[in-house]
Amino acid sequence: MSHKEASQTNDYREYDMDRGNQQGQEQTPSGVPSSYPGAAPGFFNYQLQMFAWQPRIDIFEDHDNILIVVEVPGVKPEQVNVEVGNNILIVRGETPIGSKMPPRYRERTPGTFFRQIPLPLQLDLDRAEASCRDGLLRITIPKEQIQQQQGKNIPVKH
Repeated sequence: MSHKEASQTNDYREYDMDRGNQQGQEQTPSGVPSSYPGAAPGFFNYQLQMFAWQPRIDIFEDHDNILIVVEVPGVKPEQVNVEVGNNILIVRGETPIGSKMPPRYRERTPGTFFRQIPLPLQLDLDRAEASCRDGLLRITIPKEQIQQQQGKNIPVKH
């Protein structure tokens, strides 16, 4: 692994939730970490986290964009809400139960999901796009283009 690859891997280590356990954090009964770096404070978020599950994510980055892919099996676009505030991406929604019959065995998690993802500062949120298809929510956020200016000589005064 090159130095650049290692650096990029380390930059996103904070997102490695290991099925809800972030680097040894205490968990709530629902498997959600009891605290999350960068999480928006407030009673509502705490209560929602107590009863919600966290979908798995992958984060990709190139020179122009950040792409966040969220697993949301069985969820239609109108059943998911994506918002950004204070440089935190919030994804919430609800997965369908799948059947009216009582489950005999269940591995999939139905019900409310909630995920907060800290974002870098230099993003163009006005051009962000999201789509939901084939069980994957894809959120693309362009990076702000920083203008490279020509060098300029600054005269020194007496």
